[in-house]
Amino acid sequence: MSVDPSKLPEHFELSDGDKMNPLWRRLESYYTNRLAVLRAQNDGDLDAEQTGKVRGRIAEVKGFLALAKDRPIIMD
Repeated sequence: MSVDPSKLPEHFELSDGDKMNPLWRRLESYYTNRLAVLRAQNDGDLDAEQTGKVRGRIAEVKGFLALAKDRPIIMD
């Protein structure tokens, strides 16, 4: 399944109500913990390919957590 990038919103942000939603709070907690695990993995003894994969995951998790920031996310 391919996605047309022109169909994605330029900005995506959560409303204040979204940020108070119990589901968001659970997801935020999960991804905060996931970020800590990924950072610990990144500090481990990985080859270049594994390091690249972990860093990519870290970037995605950080992007997800940034949804709760007060500034909109700009989609590339």
